[in-house]
Amino acid sequence: MIHKWRESSGSISVECQVCRKSVRTFPSRKNRKRFCSRTCYATWMSQSVRGKAHPMFGRKHTPESLAKMRAVKKATAKRGPENPRWKGGVFVSCRGYRMVTIPGSHRAVPEHRLIMARHLGRPLTRAEVVHHRNGVKTDNRLRNLELSDHATHKREHVAIVRELRRLRRENEALKSALRKCRKAG
Repeated sequence: MIHKWRESSGSISVECQVCRKSVRTFPSRKNRKRFCSRTCYATWMSQSVRGKAHPMFGRKHTPESLAKMRAVKKATAKRGPENPRWKGGVFVSCRGYRMVTIPGSHRAVPEHRLIMARHLGRPLTRAEVVHHRNGVKTDNRLRNLELSDHATHKREHVAIVRELRRLRRENEALKSALRKCRKAG
């Protein structure tokens, strides 16, 4: 209901505590009407009600209130394309593999396994491993992917690690020989 403020309605003028603007209100609301707008109220809250002055200072939420807050957060959470952080359903996992979210679910699968399964026309078993030939985990081109079992995959990686160690030792030997040549020459 919109009130037209008239002098005859018995309205009074109250000063906003933040901006000092004059605000009209009823005499019965004199003690409650302290701000001219929500912006002024929010400004006052951020300046005044913090630390020990906050009504919840030193008190913990009850398990019931925590459950309510979790339920509200879960119900109002924006998932998929509605989420502002959505990147098309593709992201890189903590292990460095590109992951793809499955439409209609909240699961993600490694992209290289999905590409190999589509190529074979069947789902992969747990015993099957998709190996990146060039060692780049985000390079999921079909020609870079190779299907193997766990034992073969492990043998290949052990051989790669041995070769890398041999190359590092050889590199260090070449560096030390180069340093000796520079000192002598």
